[in-house]
Amino acid sequence: MNWRGGLFRLWLVASVIWIAYTFWWREICLVPAFLGGGGWWCDDKTVDPTGENLKSLSLILGVPATILVLGRAMFWIGNGFRNR
Repeated sequence: MNWRGGLFRLWLVASVIWIAYTFWWREICLVPAFLGGGGWWCDDKTVDPTGENLKSLSLILGVPATILVLGRAMFWIGNGFRNR
């Protein structure tokens, strides 16, 4: 059984779901409609002068990145206990 590959795929799928859900839940529009981007959720959004979208973006991407780093650290620590 390949734990590393399976857990990485699980992390990848969970990250995509997390990012999509948080964009939808926070109603984040990174490119407003009048600049030619976005979708139906960006129709009435304007440029965010407070930078709240960037703060949200760091949360959205920070959670999966932290989980990835912690997972890699766990495998690194586990390999230290392996008999060679």
